[in-house]
Amino acid sequence: MALLNADLSVTAAQSAGLYLEDTDVKKGERYAYRIAPARQPENLIIDTAYIVTSTDEAFILAKPQELAIVCADSSATLGWVTAYARSMYSAYVIERAVDGKNFKPVSALPVIPTSPDKNGFSYYQDSLPIMTTDILRIKGISPFGEYGPYSQTVEGMGASRLRSPCNGYHHCSG
Repeated sequence: MALLNADLSVTAAQSAGLYLEDTDVKKGERYAYRIAPARQPENLIIDTAYIVTSTDEAFILAKPQELAIVCADSSATLGWVTAYARSMYSAYVIERAVDGKNFKPVSALPVIPTSPDKNGFSYYQDSLPIMTTDILRIKGISPFGEYGPYSQTVEGMGASRLRSPCNGYHHCSG
């Protein structure tokens, strides 16, 4: 749980000693960092880690891919590809707009995806009011709590058992 908290919050990562921000860097220079335990635990060997980086090498967070929605009786299941973004994102924020423009998170806590299925998708199930079209989107949360760009949006309507206004499956196109 401590590592998950560090992934979602810079403050938690700093408190756990898992975050360092080097503010003494110059444009155009490369920096090598060595990470090792201050004291090697007894009967346990921990390798030293190395990382080389530069302020000239921008790391751009990708938007979540292939957002899709399946509507059912007062519910919707969202699916999106997480297999390729597992090292980029630890959790996701799912947002809904009932009026088509004012998005609000569907839950107070971020969504942590389970292991992706054989096609690389993870899923989240949410309730949708019947006869109201909602628009949903997601964004990833990277380690240390940085938010990535929003996915494309998908529309859904909670279907009654008698008819399916969204005809089952909607897929967001590029």
